[in-house]
Amino acid sequence: MQSVYALPVRSISIARIISHPAALNYYQKPTTGKLALATSEGTRLVSFQNISHCRAESNYCMVLLTGGEQILISKTLKWVADQLPENMFVRVHASYLVRTTEISMQGRDYVLLESGISIPVSRSKKSDLQKKLASR
Repeated sequence: MQSVYALPVRSISIARIISHPAALNYYQKPTTGKLALATSEGTRLVSFQNISHCRAESNYCMVLLTGGEQILISKTLKWVADQLPENMFVRVHASYLVRTTEISMQGRDYVLLESGISIPVSRSKKSDLQKKLASR
């Protein structure tokens, strides 16, 4: 009688999986879609395109929409960043996450949004911001 552990196993290389286009699409986050935000009134579905930026407030996050509406959720900014597509949003500060298409101007230590709001940019996040803006 053979042991279960002695059964042949087909090995697949990581390089082969990564080089396959379908595998890459499977692991990428969609660029169109909606984010489910649990609020005190209920769950709101917000389109990625309607999110201007997000601001951390301790263990809460304020999601600011392009129309000026603010939604407070009891999730961290890191959780929100993990839910959103990486190619659409950039973390510019420990307390701020911004949609790249909302940025109208980049100063030395801030970005100006289309709505006229100024968001601080930390020194450690400046290179990430420049890479994202160059690739859009």
